[in-house]
Amino acid sequence: MTCFLGSIATAFAQQQPLEDSTKVTVPLNNPHTNQLRNREGLFTPNPFGTERGIEYDPITNEYMLIERSGNYLLHPPQHLTFAEYLRLTQREAQRENFKQASEAYAYESQQEGFVPRFKVRSRTFERIFGSNEISIKPQGSAEMIFAGQINKNQNPLFNARQRSQFNFNFDQRIQLNVTGNIGDRIKIATNYNTDAQFQFDNQLKLDYTGKEDDIIQKIEAGMVSMPLNTSLITGSQALFGVKTKLRFGRLDVTSVFSQQRSQSKTITITNGQQQGEFKVSSADYEANKHYFLAQYFRNNYNRALRNIPIISSGINITKIEVWTTNRTNNTTDSRDIVALLDLGENDPYNDALITGGGSALPAAFSGPGFPQQSNNLLTQLPAGSRQTNSNDVISFFQNNTDNFAKLTYARKLTEREFTLHSQLGYISLNYPLNNDEVLAVAFQYTYNGQTYQVGEFSSDISVDPNNPKVLFVKLLKNELLKTSLPSWDLMMKNIYSIGAFQINPSDFRLRVGRLDDKSSVEKYVVDEGQALKDRLWLSITGVDRLNQQNDEQPDGYFDFLEGITIDSQQGRIMFPQVEPFGSDLRAQLQGEPAELVNRYVFDSLYTVQKTIAQQNYPNLNRYVIKGTYSSQGGSEFLLNAVNIPQGSVVVTSGTLVLTEGNDYTVDYTAGRIRIINQALLSSGQPINIKLENSELFGVQQKTLFGTRLDYLASKKLALGATIMHLTEQPISQNEAVGTESISNTIWGFDGNYTSESRFLTRLVDKIPLINTSWQISGTPRLFPESEFLNDLRYGYNRARLAFFNIDPIFYNNSGTFNISRSELSNHYVRQVLETEVFPYRQSVTGQPLLLPTLNLAYYPNQRGQYNYTTTGVNPDGTLQNPEDRWGGIFRKLETNDFESLNVGYIEFWMLDPFIYKPNSPGGDLYFNLGNISEDILKDGRKSLENGLPVDGDFTKVDETVWGRVTRLQPVINAFDNNPEARTRQDVGVDGLNNDDERTKFAPVLQQTAGLQPAAAASLAADPSSDDFQYYQGPELDNRGASILDRYVKFNGTEGNSKTTQQSESQLGVTTSASTPLPDGEDINRDNNMSQTDEYFQYRVSVRPQDMLVGTNFITDRVTSQVRLVDGSTQAVTWYQFRIPINEYESNT
Repeated sequence: MTCFLGSIATAFAQQQPLEDSTKVTVPLNNPHTNQLRNREGLFTPNPFGTERGIEYDPITNEYMLIERSGNYLLHPPQHLTFAEYLRLTQREAQRENFKQASEAYAYESQQEGFVPRFKVRSRTFERIFGSNEISIKPQGSAEMIFAGQINKNQNPLFNARQRSQFNFNFDQRIQLNVTGNIGDRIKIATNYNTDAQFQFDNQLKLDYTGKEDDIIQKIEAGMVSMPLNTSLITGSQALFGVKTKLRFGRLDVTSVFSQQRSQSKTITITNGQQQGEFKVSSADYEANKHYFLAQYFRNNYNRALRNIPIISSGINITKIEVWTTNRTNNTTDSRDIVALLDLGENDPYNDALITGGGSALPAAFSGPGFPQQSNNLLTQLPAGSRQTNSNDVISFFQNNTDNFAKLTYARKLTEREFTLHSQLGYISLNYPLNNDEVLAVAFQYTYNGQTYQVGEFSSDISVDPNNPKVLFVKLLKNELLKTSLPSWDLMMKNIYSIGAFQINPSDFRLRVGRLDDKSSVEKYVVDEGQALKDRLWLSITGVDRLNQQNDEQPDGYFDFLEGITIDSQQGRIMFPQVEPFGSDLRAQLQGEPAELVNRYVFDSLYTVQKTIAQQNYPNLNRYVIKGTYSSQGGSEFLLNAVNIPQGSVVVTSGTLVLTEGNDYTVDYTAGRIRIINQALLSSGQPINIKLENSELFGVQQKTLFGTRLDYLASKKLALGATIMHLTEQPISQNEAVGTESISNTIWGFDGNYTSESRFLTRLVDKIPLINTSWQISGTPRLFPESEFLNDLRYGYNRARLAFFNIDPIFYNNSGTFNISRSELSNHYVRQVLETEVFPYRQSVTGQPLLLPTLNLAYYPNQRGQYNYTTTGVNPDGTLQNPEDRWGGIFRKLETNDFESLNVGYIEFWMLDPFIYKPNSPGGDLYFNLGNISEDILKDGRKSLENGLPVDGDFTKVDETVWGRVTRLQPVINAFDNNPEARTRQDVGVDGLNNDDERTKFAPVLQQTAGLQPAAAASLAADPSSDDFQYYQGPELDNRGASILDRYVKFNGTEGNSKTTQQSESQLGVTTSASTPLPDGEDINRDNNMSQTDEYFQYRVSVRPQDMLVGTNFITDRVTSQVRLVDGSTQAVTWYQFRIPINEYESNT
């Protein structure tokens, strides 16, 4: 074997005679030989013109190192054994490895960036990714924040453990932007910010790009887009998912699977004016926003507009004040009012108490110079009705709250919050009222030179802080929306919003049609019957009476009459008929068959609530109001969107795609577009703006996947096919109107042919309760004593009902409270794991979670709060006939519009109530949904603890049969800051402490001679049974009180808001209160006490024989094996109840 390595790589072999190889031709100590042997290696650079090589001598089995210059040997050959040769080559390999590593390090050290580029020495890697280089460039900052926080909060709403907490706070703020390349084909782009306000601000993009002849042309992951070049099926820009593009010859296949994070919309601009379309149904009128001021104006509305554009009412309203429920606690421009339903009505609703007067016009003000009143209501009211604290009004109306509404600190609306139509007699609010809000007015108008007034203005009755008085005003809407009352007719149902503003009259078009009963095709002309056949619905509904010259001749176009048929500034359509699809339509169908009249007339739209009309009468809700509009002109237009994805705005003028920066500019954050090419605005060519706006809140889960096929048949002909599938799923299981679940698939074919003539043709084939803010309730109407007013018999059957959440402190420190393991194993007081009721639910942390429960403990034989009965009582003080007793609590519901929110059930889980007493007779559990009276102690007066005088001056309060009530409405819902005043205010809803109760109810205590001494002493200690007892304390601990015993009196209202000083001095704990807020008869904190009891009642039987799935509203049961604190394992059953809202037992 011969091998040469060097600068001159030529092989040679000289023909020489064979010699004795054993002869030593070169001395072993030859300096030249040692120099050659001591060279650093075979690969040491050779001197110029020299070469080195190795020859193998098969005879001696040795290797010879030879160094030549041309044909001359520079040194005698050096002989190496095989072992010496291996050591030499190994050293050379190490040197070469070190050299390559050194060169690579030197190359990387010269690269820019925090992470330099580096190479992967793999041909497979290079073949897949296009090159062997990887480059990552991170930019940004990272900040770590460490802190320790000790929080001590003596809020009695917290349990003992929660009042003192140490929290280790760790926070990080990372702003990171990473760009990188893997080879030539993969690009990475990441933008992440922990302080981003919205999820779509953080973006991730992974992009793989193949070569021109590869099948895989492109793979994208992260934020992707799916633009489509079709006009009927539009793509989407802001998608999060995976997108692929494959190429098979002339066929491109683009597919996407993603979640959509934006919504698409299109805006059209013509001649500098924004174009739009609208479509609403007849049941989509604006509810709770527009109100007639009296029945007179409703009755004369059609007649006043009979000769439009002239309004022939003869009335001009010159002054008005509008009042509503005060939910802001702002007392500026507020007054106490009594809003009367029949005020100013010639035909009163309550004709048994009120007699109509001689004036047919609304008139209800006693003053010189004003005409006689419409009725005698103001003269019939008792003299004391003027006083805020008087019960004379409710007594006059015999407890019927339909006739009036009494508001404390009612808020007066400013002129900017409503619009008055002075000739037609109605107001339009800028915002809709909630269903439980009150609306009332006082107004003054002129008719034939005479001034009339309805109600009292705030200037008519002066303010006296020491003697508060009410204003008598006209009631337009009560807190309970009842369609049987005249106030229901005062709400206008002929005004519709089209969702646009500043409408241009010249480009406005409106049509009214009806869906055909068989084909559901929109028809704008009546094609059956005799009375209206061949007439346009536009004319029948009264919005087409005039021609372009305002002559009374329908011309098929909408009569654009400002303030009569349209409010162009607010985008409202106003029909000049009170009931265009109801009684007014019926009047025009006289003589027609009853079958046709019943199909066409939508009377239910005006007799039932809006949502009920939409849901229950789809066969009549067939009218559509649709059209087009243009808004105010200019060069800048609102896109009605914010945080628009960059590049998602596409602007076209005809078929020409405009260029951003040259023809228009976009403010993506504010949602504005400015057309800077003025020639486009004045060309008359429509400008179409297609955009997507990122959703600020992910209220719906949207999944989009689809495929696009593009086949290039020739340079001029391109064929395409598209299929897209979109699903939307709302987060909540209860679907609301407008956010229903959908699963839609759309597909289509398209073609594009382009010739030099620029002629374009496209062919398109046709083709879905746990909160402890409860309070004891008043007597339900289920019991006859509920009708008593200012009578102690009102509470004679109230038994004790305790409602509470158990403090976890008992489970962690049970020895401290002298509570046994057996007590902690009681199923009705133990802790409940979430998996016990929901065995297949997994927690986010992986650890079992505790399930918060609402504990109800009912004691039917114990006297409840404010129960002063002396009959039907056993000698030991317990109540007789427990089956006739009741206990109740109530709370505020955050929503009261169940129909529009699609609330269908009352759902709850109940632990088997008969674990320890399977033979118990049980009882009934009632749910009342609706308007519940807040008058817990029924006397018509609102009791508030913080309204009691802090100085003990009882001349500032009034006495009722129950105790004391304040004369003045406190502005702030809080106790006085002086701790000493707490003992005078924290005395319960009756306004009496125990000493005052013994004085007030001395006659009751004198009738307890038959009681045992212990029972008599207990009643005398707390005659109202309203004392609060904290669940901790030496007295309870010493007698080893059970957990249930500790909460028996936890819901008392006297002494339940102790200060820190009181708690420490009495019980030795920091806080022993159940609430820091004063108790009172205003559970929804709207500064008013509702006295209305009108609700739907649902009954659940809680009896052993009725606890069966499929009956008694029980829909499911779960039996679980529970390991208790005492070490035992027992089986318990939970029952799921689902009570349909529409399956009520009674409607009171």
